[in-house]
Amino acid sequence: MKGLPSYSGERGLHQFLRSLSEFSELPALAPTRLTKRAMDLAMQVCHERFPELLDSRFNQIPFSFSAARRERFQLSAVLAECFELSLRQQVEIMHDDLKMATHLQAFLSQAGLSWMEPVSNTAASESASSSQRLALLSQAMAKAISHARDNEVFVVLADLLESAPYIKQLEPVLKLAIAKHHRVAFVCPTPTFKRPVSSLIEPASEQLQDLLLAAEEARVRDVANPMKRELLRLGISVSFSGEESAIRMILAEMDGVRGGRQHLQGVR
Repeated sequence: MKGLPSYSGERGLHQFLRSLSEFSELPALAPTRLTKRAMDLAMQVCHERFPELLDSRFNQIPFSFSAARRERFQLSAVLAECFELSLRQQVEIMHDDLKMATHLQAFLSQAGLSWMEPVSNTAASESASSSQRLALLSQAMAKAISHARDNEVFVVLADLLESAPYIKQLEPVLKLAIAKHHRVAFVCPTPTFKRPVSSLIEPASEQLQDLLLAAEEARVRDVANPMKRELLRLGISVSFSGEESAIRMILAEMDGVRGGRQHLQGVR
């Protein structure tokens, strides 16, 4: 989670729009978890494409390691070489599941396996991950609100879709922002780079790619629309990155602050 400094004036607006553009093109990856499937796929890629990095003459493994630890030691050495990591970073991914999973995700993506079946098992821990993500966001917003003056605009660039069923966790901090006469606008990325619609989604053709895209658009619609209604009920603006309405919404909120108008509706 990254906070941006307060912006003002035309130069500040341009800086913010640049950040919005970068967020729309390269949204942050959702936190992943280390799985046996991911480890096996990575080892397969190593044997096929980087066998020299597994050579015992260069990748020496301590004898005391178990089979699982030996594999992880080998992978950490290969990742350190591929991503030019320092010795300290190599030791970190050796012992930190989250860092190992993040590097494996990037490694598999570069190997052309990013569109295979999911390699991280998030279904069992979806509730805990979403709750933790929203708790961090809530803490960050509360800290920002405590240092802000009245009548400021908080623009939050965050992937809320994966946490949409638990969006009520943000209600206390959002009510606090409204009570202090702030305006809050959320801009969320979508995996399809399209605005979620409420109408029936028809695939463009019977081709597998179009069928999968239509199914994903339907999933995003079913998640995004209830979340958006919940935030609008609180008086919070919501838009999605990659569409012009996100910029218009932010400019409308800024105009509202300058004009001193009361915040009555979410999206204008």
